Amino acid sequence: MALQRGPGGAAMILLDAYVAVLAALAVGGVFLIVAGLAGGPAPTTPSDAPIVGRVRRFWRDLGGTPAERRTRQVLLVAAAVVAVLVFVLTGVPAVALLAGVAVPGVPWLWGVGKREQRGIERAEALGDWTRRLKDQLSTGAGLMSAIVNTTEAAPPIIAEEVGALAARLRTGADPKRALHRFAEELDDPIAEQVVAALLLHLQDRGEHLADVLAAIAADAGKQVSIRREVHAKRTQPRITVRFMTVFGLVIAAILARGELIEAYTSARGQLVLLVLASAFVATLVWVRSLSRPPAQPRFLRPPEVA
Repeated sequence: MALQRGPGGAAMILLDAYVAVLAALAVGGVFLIVAGLAGGPAPTTPSDAPIVGRVRRFWRDLGGTPAERRTRQVLLVAAAVVAVLVFVLTGVPAVALLAGVAVPGVPWLWGVGKREQRGIERAEALGDWTRRLKDQLSTGAGLMSAIVNTTEAAPPIIAEEVGALAARLRTGADPKRALHRFAEELDDPIAEQVVAALLLHLQDRGEHLADVLAAIAADAGKQVSIRREVHAKRTQPRITVRFMTVFGLVIAAILARGELIEAYTSARGQLVLLVLASAFVATLVWVRSLSRPPAQPRFLRPPEVA
């Protein structure tokens, strides 16, 4: 499909801007691939250190658990690849840009509520693991040994994080930093309550840690029940988001066939396409926000910040 260029200078400037945006997206994807494949710190010059450092921090700090972070990294790289391929096939920068955004956007919209459901399951697993940790401490085991002993019996949804915590403790890492990292990876208020109790025990070596963990585990069960109830009440907005996502994909498939797409290959047509798509996506994001519960407060801070 050939791109139709208008004779006006404004149209040429607009097209150049589209190409620049697409090129930036492709270059950003290449940088992210390089940063993700780099296993360790590489020597950098003062001129490129700030850029490489920002890319690496962005790549590492995509948020969520390690599994969620890897999924987002894969989607981000796939988005850059799809955008470049669509541009090569169609020659229309706006279509390529929208295709790249759709790669992570469609799973994000279709998976509305899944993050909250996974958070509930993770909170339930944390309560179970806390009870097992309490049982280990009740047998007279030390805190570090008790954590390591719960690795094999940890619930599957948090087994990776518990295993990473035990591995850090085995290798002689600072227990306080290892516990802070554990709370950061789980990203849950219950995990922060457990870690806070363990940090206080490391400071004063109190004798009632098992009782405190038992109370936290009991409270976790109540929180899980409340969160399940709230989650069930937000079903309608999630259904609406999924329906609108499918509707948008159907419309895009219809426009991609025949002569309908020809109207959006000019500079003005691409601008209209971007405005319409942005308005539709903004509506989806707003409806999706209605299905999300309020953010849980956090109170733990990393040692260097505290």
